[in-house]
Amino acid sequence: MLALRDEAGFEIAGECGGFCICGTCHVYIARSEQAAFSPPSEEESELAAFLQHYGPDSRLACQIPLASVPEGLTIHIAPEE
Repeated sequence: MLALRDEAGFEIAGECGGFCICGTCHVYIARSEQAAFSPPSEEESELAAFLQHYGPDSRLACQIPLASVPEGLTIHIAPEE
């Protein structure tokens, strides 16, 4: 999903370049819309547990394949840590 950031100009940091090691691409996606994606990997879940603003709607944008993003998806960028 970080490719969308570059294409559309979203202000998602993604400092690690998509390697799931920094958490700076933390976004919120409604749980009802998350059914379109595979569940978070163990690696993503472990990293997300350390995020201050982590919640049930949290995902790391770098871990969501662009092909999985449905049209009209609403994404909210989490506050900076």
